[in-house]
Amino acid sequence: MNPGEPDQERSEYERFAIPYSFKPRMSVGQAAEATLIAFLRILLGSLLFAFWGSPTLALLSRIPNWPLRIVIFTPLLVLFAICFALLMRIISRIASAVRTSRSPNGTAAR
Repeated sequence: MNPGEPDQERSEYERFAIPYSFKPRMSVGQAAEATLIAFLRILLGSLLFAFWGSPTLALLSRIPNWPLRIVIFTPLLVLFAICFALLMRIISRIASAVRTSRSPNGTAAR
């Protein structure tokens, strides 16, 4: 295949520079599963942010000293980022385990 020639083997959507996890030839079940996982990530990430952010805001609003607020906020932000990353990792592991248990040969379908 020459760089100037159109690629006839792949569909128009497969030629786009899109994220690696997108498969243009998904089955309906795979698309529903990917949608459910994305929704779960958004929902649980938003809940984590809400349940973490509200107490953090309440705590910081009670501290009158601005430098002390920054000193207290920094480790809270780092801890939130760690919890968020762990949440996303847990969701990925659960999704992978579900895919593995549903595939006929016991390996995850990708």
